[in-house]
Amino acid sequence: MPTTIEQKIITAASANAGLQNLLGTNPFRMYDTQEVVGSPFPTTTLMTVSDTKSYTAEGRNNLARYRVQFTIWGGQFAAGAAQAAAVRDALMAFLDGFSAVRNGQVATQVVLERRGLFPLTDGPTWQRILDAMIYSDDSL
Repeated sequence: MPTTIEQKIITAASANAGLQNLLGTNPFRMYDTQEVVGSPFPTTTLMTVSDTKSYTAEGRNNLARYRVQFTIWGGQFAAGAAQAAAVRDALMAFLDGFSAVRNGQVATQVVLERRGLFPLTDGPTWQRILDAMIYSDDSL
């Protein structure tokens, strides 16, 4: 069975030194769709917003373009804002070299970046949100 885009990203990201430094190694705190309850900050979740399949005259081929949203949870107060920004920078550097296709790189494009706050009773948690368009060979 082919690997999902989320699994491809998390597997490659977990081997990235810059992201390991911020998100740890055991466990690596990048999760598919939902943060693990009690996970320390910073942490990152990702989910597929959409996927566009490509076609030729012969029919659908294996190349797809996914819109993936990364939500970075930095933590509270000024330190949380700084952690969210540091993970954002490391994630952007990772995405600059990430490829989910066979035989080379197809450029990943970040199409949205915004800051956010997640309200909690003891103070808000700083967030950074990135949406990226990522090509993937769905046969891999």
